[in-house]
Amino acid sequence: MATPPRIGLSEAEKDALLAQQQEMIERLVSRISELEALVGKPRKTSSNSHIPPSKDGFGKGKKSRKRTTGKRPSRKGKVRPLAKTPDKIAATCGHCGTDVSGQTQRCRHRYDHIDLPPIRPTVTRIELFGGRCGGCGKRYRAPAPLGMEPGTPFGPGIRSLLTYLHHSHHVGFERLSRISAELLGLTISEGAIANIFRRMGGSMSAATKAIGEKLLRAPFHVTPRGLLGPSFLAMLLFEKFGAHQPLNRQRDRYAREGVDLSLSTLADQVGTCTAALMPLYLLIAAPPEASR
Repeated sequence: MATPPRIGLSEAEKDALLAQQQEMIERLVSRISELEALVGKPRKTSSNSHIPPSKDGFGKGKKSRKRTTGKRPSRKGKVRPLAKTPDKIAATCGHCGTDVSGQTQRCRHRYDHIDLPPIRPTVTRIELFGGRCGGCGKRYRAPAPLGMEPGTPFGPGIRSLLTYLHHSHHVGFERLSRISAELLGLTISEGAIANIFRRMGGSMSAATKAIGEKLLRAPFHVTPRGLLGPSFLAMLLFEKFGAHQPLNRQRDRYAREGVDLSLSTLADQVGTCTAALMPLYLLIAAPPEASR
């Protein structure tokens, strides 16, 4: 503020000048008090306040990391825990192969070696003997072992593995045939795989029918407080799990078609339907004995 001339001022002008100076003094005293209160406090940056990073200025707001010198402190290493019940323990001399399990010795080194045995199918030859009864003259034949009835040469273990790979990991028939030949050393045609699925579908028809009847008896709202009908939910689940279409892409497509649904709503519906279909999933993932 420019210094006004002190000569030639009237009493009223002097009074106005004094009032203006008094107001300025009060503002300066208030500002000085604020600055004194901030002494020792860190400067506000984007890392310690709500201001944006653009207000930090170039090179400000970033703490320079001091480069430590010398040897770094050691850290506790993490290793794979040893198996509680190993399948095999080596107990022979490494030089001559003599059995030393009965001799007094100390552990020199302990570790686990994990590997898979050669995966090969077990082939069981079944011969059912029979003849003609001497009493009634009718022919008879011995019954087949349980779980090895004639009709298909593939046992429940192979059937369950193929079903799991096909329905849980969406492996096609051609790749299933290749996996069987390259991994198991077993030749299975695509037609044979289709027959396996058809026979297993018959054994699960009762559970599938029960689930379908339960859905038919359900009220209009398939899910609690849900606004989506069964056809929409079926399409949502198929595109999610069958076509691997993410929910955000489905949401965008529905929005283009005039159906505004949030991502959380679609996720809730998928979770609810998954819980409702859990009995069918458990039946498919059951042990081989349950699918016979």
